[in-house]
Amino acid sequence: MVFNRRFAGLLALMLSFGAVSAQEDGSVKPVRPKLQFDLSALDGTLRVLSQNDMQSIRVFVFLSTSCPIANSYTQELNRLSNDVGKQVEFYGVISEPTVTRAAAGRHFDEYKASFPVLFDASGFLAEALKPTRVPEAFVLDRTGTLVYRGAIDNAYESIGRRRPTVEHHYLRDAIDAVIARRNIVVPRSTPVGCVFPSSPAVTRDATLSYARDIAPIIQTRCQNCHRSGEVSPFALTNFQEVAMHADMMVEVTQRRIMPPWMPGAGTQPKFVGERWLTDRELLLLKAWVDSGCSPSTDLPSAESQPIGSGVLA
Repeated sequence: MVFNRRFAGLLALMLSFGAVSAQEDGSVKPVRPKLQFDLSALDGTLRVLSQNDMQSIRVFVFLSTSCPIANSYTQELNRLSNDVGKQVEFYGVISEPTVTRAAAGRHFDEYKASFPVLFDASGFLAEALKPTRVPEAFVLDRTGTLVYRGAIDNAYESIGRRRPTVEHHYLRDAIDAVIARRNIVVPRSTPVGCVFPSSPAVTRDATLSYARDIAPIIQTRCQNCHRSGEVSPFALTNFQEVAMHADMMVEVTQRRIMPPWMPGAGTQPKFVGERWLTDRELLLLKAWVDSGCSPSTDLPSAESQPIGSGVLA
């Protein structure tokens, strides 16, 4: 019995050192990024990220319209997105704060991207995943746990130095492992590419526009009810309608009256179709109204339908 207890204690000590080493060698800690929002793709379709009822695997690859390394991966990402099957939601992400939706659309049309590209101009997804380079890939398993982040492969030794052959396909291997429910051999790698652009702080004097910062919030959070034929007394389907109700919109969202949702913020377990606005969404709405409700015409269609493994409530 004494031997067994000593052996058990030694084994526990060895395992604890192993766990520490696993974190110190650059592996991904088991965290679940909070995707409490939905985004529209460049084609205008709403992609439901706040729910994952079908327990899909999700892949997000942050890209750029100006980084040559990110652009060079378009065809490889096309192949990957075509190969992974329907159980994987595969997205490119554009979060450059100075790029318009129209310019991003033209860019990815030119490069013939066949996968959906999310327009994350206000940085919701970037804030949740915190990329450092473009391109940088993130894989979330069926439970929403981050299981891989880093490079697509090792094609680049460094910026400006491409390897003659690609020896490690990190992203493809990670996706294959998650699909097969195996452990990922390399859960984290160092991305090589351009520095990810930081998002400007949201303040009253911030340069915000309706198309870039506000329309995506209205479309994913409000238009389910605030549109023709639905229960709300007025529509919020264009700039004029939103601007007309802007001050009231700020009041009812800051007081958490709208969107209507009975459970308190942070209630666990999480309810399907939770309607709470994130703190950043509240800041953007108020800052935009305080700065004078700047308009613009760089808009997706107001009639876009949601696509994804959840359903917009």
